[in-house]
This record gives sequence, structure tokens and C-alpha cells, in this order.
Amino acid sequence: SVACVGFFLVQRACPHTGVHRKPSLLALPGPLVKSGETVTLQCSSDTVFEHFFLHSEVNFEKPLHLVGELHGGGSQANYSINSKTSDLAETYRCYGSVTHSPYVLSAPSDPLDIVITGL
Repeated sequence: SVACVGFFLVQRACPHTGVHRKPSLLALPGPLVKSGETVTLQCSSDTVFEHFFLHSEVNFEKPLHLVGELHGGGSQANYSINSKTSDLAETYRCYGSVTHSPYVLSAPSDPLDIVITGL
């Protein structure tokens, strides 16, 4: 799986994926970002996940660990990126997990493509 190739390969453990429902991944204010602007990637779920893992196929050597916060009966986590270069124009996914089963991940979110404009 994608997660195995990144973070969990480094830890020499392969997670079980798809046990929990997939979270949502949004770009705020949107996936089309002007060069130099900040975009916030938001992982959210109606399941209470204590942890989210944000995966990028190019930019992150391993998925970024984000701490989930309670929000409206579920949970969410945000990660802000400044779009100074086209390096951020790629596909992102996020996974959720709970503290008592850290190697059991949700199904991946639908892919989110970030496009940097004005370069």
C-alpha cells in the first residue's frame, strides 16, 4: 500500500488499511492556488481519529503525522503550506488512525490534486 512505502516502511511495520472509513481531504480555500499563497490541507472525518497521516507522493519522505482534534462529533486536522514553488502541485491523500491501534489505518481519502497557478 502507499502508506507502507512511506512512513511505515521506515518503521519496518506495514499497517492494516481500510479498517475504518476513509476521511475527507479538502484544500482551503481551494485546490487551485496562486503562487505565493497559503493553502490549508484539512483531513476530517465523522469518526474520531486521534491521528491523521497526510501523504504526498513526491514532497514528503514519509507521511506527515497530524494530531486530530474533536470537531462536530468527529475529528479534523489542518496542515498549511505556502505555495512559493510548483513543488506543491501534486496529489495528496490522508489516512486516519486511533491511539489504541496505531498500525490500523483508515482507507485512504480520495486523492486531492493541488494546482499552483501564476508561475
